Amino acid sequence: MPDVTGKKLDVAYDKLKDAGFDDKDKIKIEGGGTFGVVVESNWTVCEQSPAAGKPMPHVPKLTVDRSCDSDEEESQEPSETASESPSESPSEEPSGSPSDEPTPTESATPTESATPELPEILTAENNPELAAVLKVGDYCDSTVAAFAEKYPEQTIQFDGSIVNVAPHGSYGTRFDFLVGPGDKGPNTTIGPAFQFSDKNAFDMNVTGTKIPDSIKAGQKYTFIADVDSYSTKTCLFQLEPVETKVR
Repeated sequence: MPDVTGKKLDVAYDKLKDAGFDDKDKIKIEGGGTFGVVVESNWTVCEQSPAAGKPMPHVPKLTVDRSCDSDEEESQEPSETASESPSESPSEEPSGSPSDEPTPTESATPTESATPELPEILTAENNPELAAVLKVGDYCDSTVAAFAEKYPEQTIQFDGSIVNVAPHGSYGTRFDFLVGPGDKGPNTTIGPAFQFSDKNAFDMNVTGTKIPDSIKAGQKYTFIADVDSYSTKTCLFQLEPVETKVR
């Protein structure tokens, strides 16, 4: 068995092929996120079985993740946020002479004019960043996290479909609705993994002339929702429903 731990999945496949295991479809892959492995080069082998140098079994097993030290990276995020607090301390504001008082007023003018006013609802037509995010080929793409960070609580609108409906925890009437851009439902392969978590059909505010009895995978809607949060660990992009239009 070759040593593939720490290698990108596509590189690991090549090494296994060189070692005589030609059929990569028979290799057992654990991990891979909500939609499984879409782009092999975006996943890293964190564990392998058997270990390097051991005889290769009929079916080797590889455990993959976005990054083998992702937990460590996330644990550092709060400290980075906390480090910004001292720089924003109001103790710096009183420094300087009274003659400096007009400066904040003067500097505020160019700042306000440099910030364009956003549309009330972002769409692919009026916001190039949303248009790009809706077409990414990997739902864990860094542009998804950047968009969520830049537009917290912003209302967005896009045509999409239900990818999956799963019970929320042990509840029988609360669900997690997984949504993707486009019309392919469970076969969606582009865009973020949007999720409406811990919701029932009433929470989704479904409107239209032919409202279904229940929300199911494959149904097509125009989603209007507020940006909530994005997890770099699960790559799930949380939204809060405003209106779900049947189409």
